[in-house]
Amino acid sequence: NARSARASRCEARSRGMVRGAPAAYRSLAGISKASSSSPRASSTSAAYRSLGASTSSSTTGRWLVKSEPSDYSIDALAREGTTVWDGVRNAQAQKHMKSMRVGDRCLFYHSSCAAIGVVGIAEVAREAYPEPGDASNKYVVVDLRFVSKLALVSLPALKADARLAGMVLLRQPRLSVQPVERAHFDIIT
Repeated sequence: NARSARASRCEARSRGMVRGAPAAYRSLAGISKASSSSPRASSTSAAYRSLGASTSSSTTGRWLVKSEPSDYSIDALAREGTTVWDGVRNAQAQKHMKSMRVGDRCLFYHSSCAAIGVVGIAEVAREAYPEPGDASNKYVVVDLRFVSKLALVSLPALKADARLAGMVLLRQPRLSVQPVERAHFDIIT
């Protein structure tokens, strides 16, 4: 489908980590609650808390998800209401998707187009589950629900705002799913 093709193209360009994610990332879902006493799990939780991502269902995380509007736009999400966010192959982006919780808010970002930037808000409607059709069972998807459209907050505007200097988008611009600090989310919205 168009979403999978778009995500695959985006991820293929992202750090060359399309296939064969390290075993540590493939098993990340098992780290969270079952082995929360492990040093890796606690450092992962601490890192996500500092970025504003949720570590429990009682808090709401913040994320940024990217899509090329020619493949899947904020208008398509508004029409459909809910979509499966599939086709993500980058190991780091997959790790972020596994950390998403129902109710977490996402900045919807249009990339690879004339008007690059944040164009709307979505919400996680269903937490990570195995990607349908993935025989390897390595990849997960989440369901996103439309919340609202925003006036374009362009990439140059994001870069020009000194308050957003530490934003992951500005340090790792090719990562298709990434955490967003609450303060940054509030500035943008």
